[in-house]
Amino acid sequence: MRHVVLTLAVPALLSACASASKRVEQGQKLEREGRAADAAARYVQALKKDRTLESARAGLRDAGARAIDEWVRQAAADDSAGRSDSAADAFLAADDLRGDATALGVDLALPPDYAARRRFTFDRAIAAALDDARTLAQSEKYDDAARRVERAARLAPNGSQLARLSAGRTDALLAWAHADTVRGRFRSAYDRAARALDFAGLAAPDSQRAQAVQAAALARGTRRVAVVPPWARESARRALPDDALPALAESLVDEPWTEPPRFVDLAPLPLVQRELRRLDLSRRALSSSDAARLGRALGADLVVIAQVDSARREETNLKATRRVAKTSGGADTAYTLEEGKRRLWVRIAYDVVEPTTRAVLSSETVTASASKDFKRGRYAGDPRTLDLRRQDRDLFDRGAADRVDRDLVKDLVDDLSPQLARSVFDALLRRIP
Repeated sequence: MRHVVLTLAVPALLSACASASKRVEQGQKLEREGRAADAAARYVQALKKDRTLESARAGLRDAGARAIDEWVRQAAADDSAGRSDSAADAFLAADDLRGDATALGVDLALPPDYAARRRFTFDRAIAAALDDARTLAQSEKYDDAARRVERAARLAPNGSQLARLSAGRTDALLAWAHADTVRGRFRSAYDRAARALDFAGLAAPDSQRAQAVQAAALARGTRRVAVVPPWARESARRALPDDALPALAESLVDEPWTEPPRFVDLAPLPLVQRELRRLDLSRRALSSSDAARLGRALGADLVVIAQVDSARREETNLKATRRVAKTSGGADTAYTLEEGKRRLWVRIAYDVVEPTTRAVLSSETVTASASKDFKRGRYAGDPRTLDLRRQDRDLFDRGAADRVDRDLVKDLVDDLSPQLARSVFDALLRRIP
């Protein structure tokens, strides 16, 4: 086995060495063309494949130092031309190369004043970013303002600079949130404030401001919603097991219904059911007018009404086997063992209704299915007269068939209820900007 492993490993090792050598050759060619930064990148790639290559190490040491000199000169030219971002980018590129080289055990020579010039360039870029962010925010270009500050945060700001960057970014995002609130876009306002909170070095007062914006957005934007337990069309009810609709109604008190998304406040199911009974609206499909009556009684902003509009219960993969048996009196006889899958498929259609206008704001459908294996016996006479083992007598037990249906309903509801919740919540959130 050891010889096999060595045999497999040697070609891979040779391939890596060849690939590393190829990178060195590419780096040397780029150096001759005067492209020091690109050459240094090839040497880094070569050393990552084979750290023993001294030619790559020497090449990186030489090309890397020249690349850094070029970036420093480019930063000076950009800064003089007022391009503080580009100047800072040049030093960031130099920092990246230094980091790669250090990780590979190569120290790159730096100009004597490198650290001071880098700090000077970063300071200028940070100051420019803060000025630009204020101007952009005043022009209602809030996202551009925030991104301008976020970009500057890469420039190793000191404590004072980080505080100013944080405050500038927070000001832009909270101004954006305020504009969204004025336009009634409460979810958007909440998200702007959440983005403001996601920043290193955020001061406590700024954090409190952002949290206050979120609280206000939730208070003004949250919608009270009544979800009515689904009913079914007559044709669909005939195809459903008796406990399907009650099981589906009971699922409304389980997850994920008990954890609606922000801005959705579900009316408690017992309260909805009580009002349905009081208004004589229970145990039937509701019209949009019925939903509006219920919504007004509950003080709901939106009402979700649903019904199973299609259902199928079918048996597939049927297989029949004749089994010989004896009666309890000793007579020879036979019965049939039937095996297969019982499948239940349903489609629920639901509407989101606005009580004040009776308008249907959204109409969607959700489908689900479940299947279970089953076995049963068929006998021309009374199966109680057969002399059978206990497990075979169970084939004629109606209770066993009912258990299959109960398991089928449970699996169906376990699949359908979360799907329905996700679809309903998505539809509701589309009505809450």
